Amino acid sequence: MKTKLLILILLFAGQFAKSQTFSKKSSWTELRTKLSDPTFFETTTYRVDGDTLMDGKNYSKLFVNNKFFAGLRETGDNKIYVHFPEFNDFFNTYFPDSDRELLIYDFGWFPGKILYHQTMYETKEINGTAWPSLDSTVQAVLGGNIDSAQLLDGKYYQRVQSIGTIIRGIGSTLGFFFYTFDKPTDGSQFSLLCFHIDGVLVYRNPGYTSCDISTASAITIRDAEVKLYPNPSNDVITVEFPDGLNVDTFKIFDAKGVLIKAYELGGKNRLE
Repeated sequence: MKTKLLILILLFAGQFAKSQTFSKKSSWTELRTKLSDPTFFETTTYRVDGDTLMDGKNYSKLFVNNKFFAGLRETGDNKIYVHFPEFNDFFNTYFPDSDRELLIYDFGWFPGKILYHQTMYETKEINGTAWPSLDSTVQAVLGGNIDSAQLLDGKYYQRVQSIGTIIRGIGSTLGFFFYTFDKPTDGSQFSLLCFHIDGVLVYRNPGYTSCDISTASAITIRDAEVKLYPNPSNDVITVEFPDGLNVDTFKIFDAKGVLIKAYELGGKNRLE
């Protein structure tokens, strides 16, 4: 009788337990470009690996280019917090009563909910005086319906439009920490290039053909910039690329990112 009662309790609890949205096997590849230099490309890899204890709380270790950077924590209501050890002195000095962590995403979505995030500035100038600031800001307002899209792993992920797109369990398509810090003033632009779970590609930026960007030749050529003829065609086609763009490799992918065929052009700007 005791065994049966225990089983019923476990089943009952399981019905109301909230699933975690954040996978501890996640990795993000972020792309940095510059408006002032169209040839500049730089990638940064964020990777979760292992757990750690900070301020009495359990966090997942977040590495940046294989160097420990911060801890990530998801609460039972699907909020994601980050703890930056390098900013401990900042919190101790200006916010000694705080939890030393920032709310970066709230994945507990339902129609009409307002999503908030916290932004940290080491200094914020007000009337000529520099003040420390820790702001709570609206990240997105969910409408009556929450959209979803099928990603490269075949699963459907909820998404909302804010500044960029926020994908539930992944973050912003403009970069995982897009909402966390001041935007750079040097013309740098950030975007999520690729996202993996346990080595499986889940998301790839539709503007690029690879998760390993090193030169401008890896950029997907938009249809509007390409001459393709005859169109329609039953057999042979010719593809011409914009003037000044010499292409080493031309790849064709289907809608799910699967490579159909690759052509080695050796610097030519024409494919026949």
